[in-house]
Amino acid sequence: MDCIKQEKNIPMFIKPEDLHLYENVKFVDVRDGDAYNSGHINNSVNFNDLFTYLLPSSSKDDVNEMKKYFEKRFGELGISGKEHVIIYEQSMDNQYGASCRGFFIFKYMKHPNVSTLEGGLDGFLRVENGAKQLTTVKPTIVECQYKGHDDDDEFDWQMTDYIEVLEIVKNKPEKTWLLDVRDAVEWKGESSSPYGIDFVPRKGRIPNSKWIEWYDFHELDSNKNVIKYKSNEQIQKLMEKNNIEKDDKITVYCFKGSRAAVVLMKLKQAGYNNIKNYFASWNEWACDFNLPIDETKINEEN
Repeated sequence: MDCIKQEKNIPMFIKPEDLHLYENVKFVDVRDGDAYNSGHINNSVNFNDLFTYLLPSSSKDDVNEMKKYFEKRFGELGISGKEHVIIYEQSMDNQYGASCRGFFIFKYMKHPNVSTLEGGLDGFLRVENGAKQLTTVKPTIVECQYKGHDDDDEFDWQMTDYIEVLEIVKNKPEKTWLLDVRDAVEWKGESSSPYGIDFVPRKGRIPNSKWIEWYDFHELDSNKNVIKYKSNEQIQKLMEKNNIEKDDKITVYCFKGSRAAVVLMKLKQAGYNNIKNYFASWNEWACDFNLPIDETKINEEN
């Protein structure tokens, strides 16, 4: 039986100029079909549902359905579990960290060797000869059976459910944080989601949450366009400013686990290991009227 091994020194984020250092690479493009068809990195497969798949709840049944769905999709796209998958989006500006959501899903599915392309396709195009490696030709896909790595459970415990979140809300344990990383309009209760003001039935936030907008983990220009990720030292200072220590327990949420995945990855890289992604996030919480919310309108940030 084939043994799937986790390669050493596979980073979560790969700079475009370092791609030549890696072998057996399979590129995964999470943009929509039109963007992919207009030009993609050679031999990339289009996998937009890594971003669009919406987990309706954090129940075991729904999570198992998600696992079955992605196991099937991986096989359809010729992803066996043996390759080094590198996921990219256009940039971090317009898809809410879709490549990081893809990374989280791949790791949850126990794929051992996964990275995201730092700066996305825009970053790739700035590298010498990057534009020459774009094509509109779709690769030949040989379907296969996906096989995860049974020993790769690093991210298995990092997806949490509404029950654990509710316990935090009710008990307020010390050195434990609910970290809301949604955009300001969602945190303030002005919009229910990135998909529309009333996409889900309630606006607000999970009670006792602390807000750090996901953009704060990046260097931005004046229009909030992402220039690059902040350094580990900058992120540590950001967390210190918010009184969050490295050994604290952190549960991150957004709307559907995408922006939360960005923050989880950056925090892990900066040395924060006791962290979970409430992947069903506000999409589940706002739709369950048995779960408490804080509907107080916030006029000023924080």
